Amino acid sequence: MIESKSRFARRIGKSVWWVSVYCRRGIIPTNERGFVMVDAALKRLSSRRRRGRPSLPRADLIVPVRVWVRRRQKRVIQEIAREMRQG
Repeated sequence: MIESKSRFARRIGKSVWWVSVYCRRGIIPTNERGFVMVDAALKRLSSRRRRGRPSLPRADLIVPVRVWVRRRQKRVIQEIAREMRQG
């Protein structure tokens, strides 16, 4: 199936500018007249690799916390943190 870029943009919920940029990069396939080949484009967009780091579950996130502790307590906390990172 073949559609215009604006129709395809409406289909996938993106702007026409976004679709045009992806067409210029060659990510979204077009025919010689500039129309988007819908089936191939949807397949190509769904199979693209996600960029960046995968998101961590909320339980594994490191939350920065600022607390006041005595020197000796600080050393103990740092040692515990090192042990937790190792294992």
